[in-house]
Amino acid sequence: LDRSPLCEVILSYMNFEFVSDGTQPPQLFEALRFGKPASKTDLSIFASDTGGSISFALEYYADLFRRESIVRMAQDLTRILEAMVQGNPDEPVSFTFAPPVRRGLATATRELDCELSRSVRCLAETKGVSPVCVLLATFAILLSRVAARRVFKVDVAGCGPVRFHIDEETEFDELLRRTDASLAEGFRTEAEQTSAQEEAGLRLAFAWSAEGATPGLDPGHDLACSVQEHAGGLSVHFEHDTKALTAETATAWLGYYVQFLNVAAKGSE
Repeated sequence: LDRSPLCEVILSYMNFEFVSDGTQPPQLFEALRFGKPASKTDLSIFASDTGGSISFALEYYADLFRRESIVRMAQDLTRILEAMVQGNPDEPVSFTFAPPVRRGLATATRELDCELSRSVRCLAETKGVSPVCVLLATFAILLSRVAARRVFKVDVAGCGPVRFHIDEETEFDELLRRTDASLAEGFRTEAEQTSAQEEAGLRLAFAWSAEGATPGLDPGHDLACSVQEHAGGLSVHFEHDTKALTAETATAWLGYYVQFLNVAAKGSE
């Protein structure tokens, strides 16, 4: 968000005068296709004019753009060209795809001391699950309380969507077992995944990273919880879209999350 998405752009227009005697197709040039593992610029637009048609190829930096975004950009480019030669010059160009709304991101952070971090690991060992399972299950409990939702999904980095169903009768040990199974198996059927994707509510994500690593979270979530391990304990980050959650709300929810972890960790003592 701190840079223009189009800061290095190349437009290359290639038109060649093909040699032909009128009876045979041009033989001076031959089209060769090859794959490139990387893009030198953010976006390169190659236009190839062979006389009978103009072809376009868009080469892009995959760390900046998704494929579907480039496809939309190509469709808008074609739409502009069509409007230039066929449309009414007095009318503005109406794009097929409206630009996405710019999201405002903010992050609330809490450091968990060594004692609480040790208790979380001890609880995980006692219950026969991973520390990630304890942290994710506690995050799910938090959302079921503060968002007043029984059924929701969380996109877990490295695993995929994990669906939760939590009510007043749900025991923590049962939730841990279900969460551990979901992390190990993921969605069993496409129908289950589609069902969870269609559920309304906040778009949620969770990620865990060992010491020295960076959590891998995809953009586009309303609230993303990332936990980083380090020598002094654990760092918990709540990255949130300010259009979905205020900074005050995100900070309060993070405080509740730490309280829930403290309560859960007492079960290991």
